[in-house]
Amino acid sequence: MGTYIFLGLVGLVRLITAVVLLRLASQKNLPNLKWLAWGFLATVIDIPFGAQPYVPYVDQAISYIAYLCFAIFIARTFYKDKRSPLIPFWTVFTLLYIVMLWFTGQFMTEATGLGFPQHIFAARPPYADAPGSVPMGTSETINAVIYGFLQIAIWLWHAIAGFQASKIIAIDSHVENWVKNRYRLIVAYSCLQALVGVIMMVRPFVSSTIAILSLLLVIATTTMQYLVWVMPERFRLWLNREQQARPAQEEQLPLSVLDVFGAAMTAGTGLKSMACLYAIRTTASKRIGSENSAVIQKYLNEMTYAEWEAILQHSELRRILINSGADDASATKAIENARQALVEKQSLLTLGAR
Repeated sequence: MGTYIFLGLVGLVRLITAVVLLRLASQKNLPNLKWLAWGFLATVIDIPFGAQPYVPYVDQAISYIAYLCFAIFIARTFYKDKRSPLIPFWTVFTLLYIVMLWFTGQFMTEATGLGFPQHIFAARPPYADAPGSVPMGTSETINAVIYGFLQIAIWLWHAIAGFQASKIIAIDSHVENWVKNRYRLIVAYSCLQALVGVIMMVRPFVSSTIAILSLLLVIATTTMQYLVWVMPERFRLWLNREQQARPAQEEQLPLSVLDVFGAAMTAGTGLKSMACLYAIRTTASKRIGSENSAVIQKYLNEMTYAEWEAILQHSELRRILINSGADDASATKAIENARQALVEKQSLLTLGAR
């Protein structure tokens, strides 16, 4: 009974995390977050099939969908400015998954006495110390090793991508501490999730008590995923506790992205940051058809990647820069710098959303 209560709580927390992510993705127009949410939802659906009685084929099919969602999230969040390894990674991943499914068929035939496809929806008999128990054989051991390896692969990729992105913004004074800490927590929970895969790989060769460590890791990763993506306000403020106060005139700038563009547009152009920021705000004003400062600020606070891209491609932005004293070459370079900064900060727009 305790196991079912535990799994129910884990499922509830992941469900809440997924719902919050779907709402955030819709509000901020961040479709990459939908893939992450669908991945979490798949893990919730999988809980009844991954527990006892264990239904291997269904569990592994749902897990495959969850891993695919996580892989697409990684590719669409951390590789906006460079080629993603998604296709080769997923090709190898799928081939190994097919091999694993073959071994699933082997051990299910051995455990149940049923052939394919009769055993597709069959539950595996208990492992030990129960009526009708069946010990883990060679086929199931190989299956477990491959399954664990695949989990390690997907979560280590997530950790590496998050770590590489975190290095870029770690020294960026425009990015607030809570966003930087969010990156670090993503790397941490991804590494812990990979460690669960390690336990899955070695479990056939060691004492079953190692499963307790796996349960502790599930508690830790589920909690961290909730904190990272739901980001309760008190937790965000705690992560931001050492943040230095920004100058009064900059306090209202959205998510520090405007700061990033201002700095990028001045690099090698001779333009003043104030003039560049004025040009962006005025272009945004033209785009939404309002000169109300509060309305413009609200729009800037809620702008998505696509909307920032539209602003930077707007002809009005170039015209305002030139009218402010920039020559054509400087205006072109300033806009190009801003567009490059936008690409580089794609993950910042995702991880800075709340």
